[in-house]
This record gives sequence, structure tokens and C-alpha cells, in this order.
Amino acid sequence: MARTTNLKRHRDLAQRGFVEINRRGMHNITMSDLATALGVKRPTLYWYFDSPADIIESVGDNLLEQRTAYVADRLDGVVHPLE
Repeated sequence: MARTTNLKRHRDLAQRGFVEINRRGMHNITMSDLATALGVKRPTLYWYFDSPADIIESVGDNLLEQRTAYVADRLDGVVHPLE
């Protein structure tokens, strides 16, 4: 049976990892450094992400999802003036 990904934990690790990457610099941090800073084991971090760049990409994806949902909610029921 395949192991499922905990999306809440994925987002939490991505957010906290992003802060750490931002603090130390993208080229000055390893996955081992991140695992230690986040208080998880390295295999756990690799379960969710392939690299520090993957963490940054995940944060960007989450932000895009949030903004898209916000715009969709704001436009819900709004009729375009030309219709």
C-alpha cells in the first residue's frame, strides 16, 4: 500500500523551510541543515521535498492556490458589465 502525503505537514514544512532558506541563503543550506533546523529527520524531509529549490517551489504553488481561491471567491456571483 502506498504511503499518503500529509498535506498540512507538507505546507508547514515548506513554510518553515522557506524561512530558513531565506535566512541562510539558497546556496548555503543543505537538506541536512534544513532537517535539523525544522526538527525532522532527513528522510522525512526527503519524503516531502527533493531539494531546497523544491521547498521554494512548493511555497510558490501554495501562494498561487491561495490567491486563485481569493480571486474566485471575490468574483463569485459578480456579473461582467458587458454581459
